[in-house]
Amino acid sequence: QILGKVLKDNKGLTELDIEANSLTPKAATVLANSISFNDTLLKLNINGNVLGKMGAQALVAAIQRSSTEVRKMQVTFTNCDCTKNDINIFSAANPHGTWRLNLAEPYGQMVANECMYLANYKAGCRIVKLLHNGSLITLERAFLVDTKESPDSATVQKKKQLDEFMKNQRMAAKDLLESNMVGASRHLHMLLEPFKFRMAEEQQLQVLHKTKDLWNMKAQREGREDFDEVFLFEFFYALFIINDADFSGTMDLDEFIATLGSLGRPKFDQEAAKRFMSEYDKDESGSIDANEFAQIMLKEFFITDVPRGDLVDSSTGQPWVIPPKGNCVIQLSYQCDAPTVFDIGEDFGIDNIIQSIRDASTDEQREILFLNTTSSPYFFLSFEQAQLLFEEMQGLNHLPLDLMASILPQIVNDDNALRFIETNLNESGKLALRVKIGQLFNSYVGLHSGHYTIDLKKTEQKNGARRLGAISVSEGKVCRQANANTSQKGNYSNFRNEKLGYTPVELNGRWFASTTSQAVLRFDYVSTNKPRKGTPCLLEKRFEKLVSSLNLEQLKNVWDRMCYNKEIFLEEQRREYESNLPDDSSAVSEGTDLDPSQTSHSRPLSRRGTSSSSLSYHSSQTPRSLPSYVIDPADYPELAVEAPITALLCKDAYSDFMDSCHHF
Repeated sequence: QILGKVLKDNKGLTELDIEANSLTPKAATVLANSISFNDTLLKLNINGNVLGKMGAQALVAAIQRSSTEVRKMQVTFTNCDCTKNDINIFSAANPHGTWRLNLAEPYGQMVANECMYLANYKAGCRIVKLLHNGSLITLERAFLVDTKESPDSATVQKKKQLDEFMKNQRMAAKDLLESNMVGASRHLHMLLEPFKFRMAEEQQLQVLHKTKDLWNMKAQREGREDFDEVFLFEFFYALFIINDADFSGTMDLDEFIATLGSLGRPKFDQEAAKRFMSEYDKDESGSIDANEFAQIMLKEFFITDVPRGDLVDSSTGQPWVIPPKGNCVIQLSYQCDAPTVFDIGEDFGIDNIIQSIRDASTDEQREILFLNTTSSPYFFLSFEQAQLLFEEMQGLNHLPLDLMASILPQIVNDDNALRFIETNLNESGKLALRVKIGQLFNSYVGLHSGHYTIDLKKTEQKNGARRLGAISVSEGKVCRQANANTSQKGNYSNFRNEKLGYTPVELNGRWFASTTSQAVLRFDYVSTNKPRKGTPCLLEKRFEKLVSSLNLEQLKNVWDRMCYNKEIFLEEQRREYESNLPDDSSAVSEGTDLDPSQTSHSRPLSRRGTSSSSLSYHSSQTPRSLPSYVIDPADYPELAVEAPITALLCKDAYSDFMDSCHHF
């Protein structure tokens, strides 16, 4: 521990060899924390020591935390015990609790440093109370601006500027609906300018007029009243329509770059534009439509997420400096919470991890590096980082599906996880991964609702369940804000019918952060996440691509044939029924008493809908002699053909489909 304390401030040491020095897990965590602050150490030999689970985790994180563009530290772990689990040691994976520290000891300094770091940067972690020698220290957030500016990315706004951004969007929408083009143009300029976009006044007015015309049609058609919330999306949608030079309804790379040029980005990087298009081109057509263009503009250029910022002493406005001595009490609260893009580690950090894997002399050391990177409590992975790690680990005694099952829980969000799956697996591979990890597969691609069976002995399944716990916390916050409590237990949780083994439990973000159980966990999850207002419907060509990718063309053809045959059948029955109706006038002249409800005048046959494929009759208007329409399986031999392998995932939907056939 003393070595760790000295190393923190050392400015000259570049190599350190402490092989087989009876290092304890507690000392390993102190050493790891010191390395994170040291600027000069490049090589550390820690072979033959008992690091424990916490020490190994902290040392691998230190490799990432200490990495810079010019500094890459190497740590060797050969013949280390990285499995010992000491519950009395501070764990960054579960820092929840009250920590009473002697700051004169290296371990006390380490815990205080880690608490401050996690409260600053880890989602779901916050300091509830901080005391030093009995005096209360009040901390508050200081929201800072990201000073990294480049022509290809937007500057992150200050928190106070975010409110101004939302206000300008509301005012621009209001002025436009009131035909106040001068005011709308002014507020639009105030929206675009912080993100380095500029438009000529004449072009800006042209797009605003187009935006208003398109919105009026959409509002009338869909009954929409949320223009102030989707103004920028509709503006970029209209810009696409104007810049679609060939009126094809799509935009190729040249048109995309030209459109960015009209927004004040005349020399936009072509490779970056290709990357954006390939990411949002869902149907792989090589072009983007208006909806995809608007999504690119909002998600890639108009970044309005606000970083959590650093904690500062409210009395001074400066970061709180941990004193060298004294007694400190830190009450830290932690529950799993959904990460944001600000929880992704730096690229050169993961590059250093990958280089360490390449330089490792044994498979044991590679395994330590990989497992602690994919279970890191400090950093999450972007798609690009996950892909690099996946490619590096292939062939090192790991099957691709095993690697993916370990990496997926550490990917920052569903969009990045889906890209990771799509990049590496074909349809059969996706099925194999779905069989391997069960319902967790759906949770990684955004389909969170379902029944889960989690074996907590398996690290990748436990991490996947913890990720779902974080999603529940995030969705619960939205429900609280909307005062919409749909939970089973009144706690805004989306978990239902939870059982650990055979014992009922109540799952939440705190439970997943602290559990040490190795039993089987079963539960239902009901997602309350809804599409944002203004989310466009699925395009026809994208739907056709989906049908094709799922090999459902046969079912679609059968459906079309059944609708056609049903139409013919009902038309024949209608004609037969009408031919058997008695003549109304003759029946009356003969004095026959008729029930008015049985006459064709008072109860005419009527059709629901207007299309021929939706021909059907109200049951109250159909005579009892008219038989129901029944499918003859012999007419549809396609249904007897062995289903494609991907249809195995759709067997419930297939059963529902067949049931609907018999209900015609």
